[in-house]
Amino acid sequence: MTAVETAGNEQQPVDGPGPRAMRRSSILRAAHVRDSTATSPAPKLPLGREPASGSPDWAHRCPVREARLAPARGQLRTLHAVGMPRPRTIEGWPMPFAGKDTADPCATEVRLEVLCSRSRWCQVCGLPVPPGTGFALRRPGHQYISASGPVVPWVEGRSLLHLACLRFSMRYCPEIIRQLRQGAAHVVKEPGEDDYTVVDGAMLDTRGYEDFVVPVWQLEAARDAGQDSETVTDRLDQAAAINNKATAVIFPRLPSDGGSHAAFQ
Repeated sequence: MTAVETAGNEQQPVDGPGPRAMRRSSILRAAHVRDSTATSPAPKLPLGREPASGSPDWAHRCPVREARLAPARGQLRTLHAVGMPRPRTIEGWPMPFAGKDTADPCATEVRLEVLCSRSRWCQVCGLPVPPGTGFALRRPGHQYISASGPVVPWVEGRSLLHLACLRFSMRYCPEIIRQLRQGAAHVVKEPGEDDYTVVDGAMLDTRGYEDFVVPVWQLEAARDAGQDSETVTDRLDQAAAINNKATAVIFPRLPSDGGSHAAFQ
C-alpha cells in the first residue's frame, strides 16, 4: 500500500484505482462551483457501494458491469495512443485518451481534455465523434462559469464520447462505475448535428442536450425523508423508465427478467 498527498498536504493510503477515484471525487466536490438553487442531500450509499438487488433504489439505475482485469504490466503502451483497444495502466485498467497517469485511470490531462473539446474528439479513444451522435457525462450540481458570462453544467472530461466509448467507460472506469452505482451520474445525448458549442474554447455546453441516464440519488434521499412522497415517487418512476431505455441501448445483450428494472425498447 502506498501513500499520496492530498490537497491539504496530508498523507493518505491508496490501494488501487477505487480509492484514487474516491479521492479525486472529493477534491472535485470541494473545488467546483455548486448550484445554489439545487438541493444537495448527502449521498445515501458509501462510495462505490451497490444497492441491494430488489431494493426500491435498484430499479432506477442503469446497470453497470465492472470488468475484472488482471494486472498486465507488459501491455502498457504509449499513453496517448488513439483508438481501441486502450493502453493499460500498471494495474491493468484501460487508460482514456486524455489520461495522464499510468497508475490512475481517473487522472486526466486538462490540455488534452480541452483539445478534445475544441476538436470534437472523443475523450476516451481520441477519434472524432460524428455530428449528432455524441454523449456527455455531467456532474450534477456543479457548474462551469465562463469568462464571457454563460454558466453551463460541468462536463466530466469536458468533451464528448462515442456510444461505444460510453459503454466502455461504464464497464471499466472506477469513477463512472462509482457514480452510476450511487445514482449520481447524469449522461446526456447530443440532440442534433448543429448543437455543438464549446464555452471559452474549453468546456462543452450541454444545456440543450437530452437526458439519457438520469441521476436519482437526490430523489431517493427526498423520498426517504418523506418530502412530497407522491411527486417524488412519480419522478423516480419516470427516471426508471429513462434509465431502463438507456440500458437497452448501452447494454442490448443484458438478460431481461421481466421485473421493474428490466431493460425495454
